[in-house]
Amino acid sequence: MKRRPWPALAWLGYVALLFAGLDLVILAAGLDKRLLAPLLYYQHDQLDLHAPSQDPVRIFELRPGAKTQGGQTYTVNSLGFRDQERSPAKPKGVRRIVVLGGSTTFGVGVDDPETFPARLQRLLDKSHPDRFEVWNAGLPAYVLSQEVSLAKEIVERYAPDLLVFQYMNRGRRAFLISQDPWPYLDRDPGLWLENLRFLPSGSLARWLCRHWAFLRSAVIGLNRLPSVPSNNPFYDDERANVAAFERFNRTVGQRIPMVFLALDTEAPADLSTAGAPIISLYAEENLPGLPLAELFPPHPPSCAFDWYAEVLAARLPDLAPSLFDGRSRKPSGFRQPCTRTLKDGDDGVRRAAQLLARLASANPGKPKLWLGLADAALRSGDVSLAKASLARASSRRKELGPLARELDAVAARLKLAGPGLDSEGTGALQQGLAAALLDKARKAAADRDTGRSLELASQAEALQPLDETRKGLLLLYAELGKYAKVLELSEKLGPETWRDPAVALSCAAAAKGLGRKEAALRYIETSRKLPFSEDASLWIAGLERGLGEPASALRTLAELGRQRPSSLPAKVMSAELQASQGDCDKAGENLRSATASLSRTDHALHGDELRHRAALTYQACKDRQAAVAAFEDLVRRNPDTAVYRKDLGVARFYLGQVKEAKADLEEAIKLDPGLDSAYASLAAVLLAEGLKAESAAVCRRRPKACH
Repeated sequence: MKRRPWPALAWLGYVALLFAGLDLVILAAGLDKRLLAPLLYYQHDQLDLHAPSQDPVRIFELRPGAKTQGGQTYTVNSLGFRDQERSPAKPKGVRRIVVLGGSTTFGVGVDDPETFPARLQRLLDKSHPDRFEVWNAGLPAYVLSQEVSLAKEIVERYAPDLLVFQYMNRGRRAFLISQDPWPYLDRDPGLWLENLRFLPSGSLARWLCRHWAFLRSAVIGLNRLPSVPSNNPFYDDERANVAAFERFNRTVGQRIPMVFLALDTEAPADLSTAGAPIISLYAEENLPGLPLAELFPPHPPSCAFDWYAEVLAARLPDLAPSLFDGRSRKPSGFRQPCTRTLKDGDDGVRRAAQLLARLASANPGKPKLWLGLADAALRSGDVSLAKASLARASSRRKELGPLARELDAVAARLKLAGPGLDSEGTGALQQGLAAALLDKARKAAADRDTGRSLELASQAEALQPLDETRKGLLLLYAELGKYAKVLELSEKLGPETWRDPAVALSCAAAAKGLGRKEAALRYIETSRKLPFSEDASLWIAGLERGLGEPASALRTLAELGRQRPSSLPAKVMSAELQASQGDCDKAGENLRSATASLSRTDHALHGDELRHRAALTYQACKDRQAAVAAFEDLVRRNPDTAVYRKDLGVARFYLGQVKEAKADLEEAIKLDPGLDSAYASLAAVLLAEGLKAESAAVCRRRPKACH
């Protein structure tokens, strides 16, 4: 007799009721909210000026008409900006510049007229009366994705002519300390990714995590434990912010110019794909005379904002020329608006010392930077670094001009400071030197001076650099084929560095080069856990192909094809693999699709390389007509490239066009007399035609080509 299913169903119902009851208890007690609260990032400055936003991306905004007075006066206009009152409709003939950013743009610590957008307004009013409006659209703690969301509203409502994005804040978005984050977490799932370093894998598990209080509380609780590893590459990550800007720039950038004002010494690597010009505020050419330390804090003294405004007024005419007239001129140098207003030992002074160490190391022939570093180091209490930097500045005293007086003043203060501690002070300088040596090593590698590049890399490595420089060294060693060094350095990298797929894939390539297939496959699996990237997928497929795993490579390319249906490199590599396995029908489908796309566009990224690989694959599949047509197209595009002409000759020979084949091979030799394969192919064609003497004559012209 069959057992009745009621007991099993009863148990199932009991478990369901148990979990439902647990959920009700958790929700009633707010356990998940209490567990999550310490893990979020909060903005707690000038809360009376802020209000929750209806926009789940922005989270909070300024409250129109709000005003606070204390140490400083903060006023929000009727449109919701810390600015003077503005008309939504742009006055005729006016060019509207909107500056977006975080607390630096907002102007924490300074009065309304002292923010740098307000100072830029006054500068432009002097040079271009009644021509410009400069709006301050800064909000404390805003990151780039929030600024982009605000910029969309500004574009729709206020017709800006130029958008300036001040760039410093990175990573996750903040909540107001006084606001309930849960409505935003419900509306924007990306906030979970930003704020939890550990998440269950898979879209179903994450959906359950959002909608099942018991599982959600368990996951949040795990994130409270320091021992739980991070598996979420989007945690506190900048890529989503930059991607939001890239999408915005693609849709709006053609009609409204955009510029970044980066509070950095050079263009930030995060912005390399953003597609907008960058003003690096702390670049050497922008710096005035001493003291420099007052310029570098995120919330500098108000005097520094005069310099911000001067730099923008000087650089914007080149980056947005349609907005300015011929009266705009670059100053020969920027004046120093500040005296030494920061207290010795202030965090801003220490930040200045770190940034100046990086700048001075990258520009060792600039004594002003060493002098500025000596001053900042001395004021931060770093006597050893101050001494070393002052010595570098003193060695080029004549180049300092009027600043030589400052050198004497710093030297006098240094004597009063005492001997200092030998164990202190070299950290910032050492890291700056390591980064500068890495830059020089990269340049030597680009100049094909491998020996010099390795020497400089070794010097940088000896300085015990930080992870970012170590990562750069690892990638350089991989480029130079020093595989053992790659794997040695990989063991010294921190977990954050492994969020770049280039690290794991460089290690995979190194393991492959050393014959360690299993290790290479493990590194590949590590890279698969990172966010999708077309370049990384192609790299993975290439490695799998080289490791003798064509089936895995085809699966990788198939997934890439689903994510990026228009990826031409994926189609060409798939065709190559299919041809090598004898599946020329599928290879032909991919080749026809790829070559059709290539014929419609120049495909700026490696277009001719892809055409060449496609032509060789047609040849491998014995599609002679298609191969000849593809090589003819390549030769038309590149008439002086010997390799393409040689391959066309070989393809024509297989098609039976012997006369044309011989002419092509002779032309290839003429274009490149050192191309051995052209001699070998011509000798083989002549021999196949029974012309032994002529074939031997070709071999005598280039003996090593025929052996």
